[in-house]
Amino acid sequence: MPTPAVEDRFTIDIGWNHNIDAYVARVPDIPEFAAWDQTQEEALKKARKAIRSNIEMAKEYGDPVPEPTD
Repeated sequence: MPTPAVEDRFTIDIGWNHNIDAYVARVPDIPEFAAWDQTQEEALKKARKAIRSNIEMAKEYGDPVPEPTD
């Protein structure tokens, strides 16, 4: 079985936010992170893309790379 992409190893919580009328995706292992959109699917796509970007930037700048908790 292939190893999942790094962004697929993180837990992503998605819920509706009435204040902004959008689904908000949060990653508990990256607390400063949030992505939102009008559908759960799009919020999830944005979250996965942002996780990849966050990891790439951390590596580029020598910052700690977030790791998913088990």
